[in-house]
Amino acid sequence: MNGRSFLVTLCSVSIATLALTACVASGNRIPATSASSAPQPTVLGLGVAGNRPFVMASVYGSQPRHFIVDTAAGGSVIDNGWADELKLTAPDSGVTTEVAGASGSRSGIPIGYAERFSLGNIERKGQRFVRVATRQFSRDFGFAGILGNDVTGEFALTFDVPGQRLILEDQQRSSLAKGAECLASADPARMAALKNFAVVPVSLRMADRRSAELLAIIDTGAPGSFINAKAAEALALADADFIGDGPAAGGFNAGQKTATRKLRMAQTMLGTWTIKDLELTLADFPVFRATGYDTRPAMIIGMNILARRAFAIDRNGQGFCLLGKA
Repeated sequence: MNGRSFLVTLCSVSIATLALTACVASGNRIPATSASSAPQPTVLGLGVAGNRPFVMASVYGSQPRHFIVDTAAGGSVIDNGWADELKLTAPDSGVTTEVAGASGSRSGIPIGYAERFSLGNIERKGQRFVRVATRQFSRDFGFAGILGNDVTGEFALTFDVPGQRLILEDQQRSSLAKGAECLASADPARMAALKNFAVVPVSLRMADRRSAELLAIIDTGAPGSFINAKAAEALALADADFIGDGPAAGGFNAGQKTATRKLRMAQTMLGTWTIKDLELTLADFPVFRATGYDTRPAMIIGMNILARRAFAIDRNGQGFCLLGKA
């Protein structure tokens, strides 16, 4: 690669393409700064298209466009074509990123910086974006980028699909979490690259009462929910437990595919919230290895769960709170 490079580990699973968005693992960068024009919370309209949550954001004062909200993306993404239109460039030539995706990695992905990135009444300066073709995330809906937890992790985040709102507050915990059921991070010693990730304990129970305890990443960028091979081992899953094979999943490395299998889980328990008869996918993605969760039962909790009720994530992923009723 020419110039400096940044290692980026992909943490959020896209079910359509399994191209995972960026979680910064290492490398130097210009730190982005945020400033709010008012002390009150920033409340954004939250929509969903193709089971992907989105808000409107603006770069360089442009007309606001749709950005996927991805709580398991440690870096934000901008569409390559739009970045060219905006003349979004890196501060020095040849700056690229190595991206580790669902089925491998891809090097040489360019990055760019925006001196103005607007999210409601929040203005960020020096915002870093990984540049990719975001049309891969939806064939029918145009997304301009992905809002990662490099931004949202600086705030107390309230994610409310039923109420169609995303709230960011410059404090440790959401104001709406008073009296709510809150879970501390299940992995406080997680690697530095996962600093802003919400990791929670989850219990799974099969219809015959086989059960397992897992660590789970809260991932609004994943339309579905996934378990790894260690979780399947802990549940003692056999061929008879699966309802069918899912599509082989490829990511940035198109030459590699990950086999997937579907099953129905009688009970998925997140705190006192129990989701019954939930479809899960067994997919032992390399992303579990990249996050250090390949050696233990682990899960990615996606929008097939998270769209059902409001929740809050503490600043820096320190806690997770269930809000309202399911």
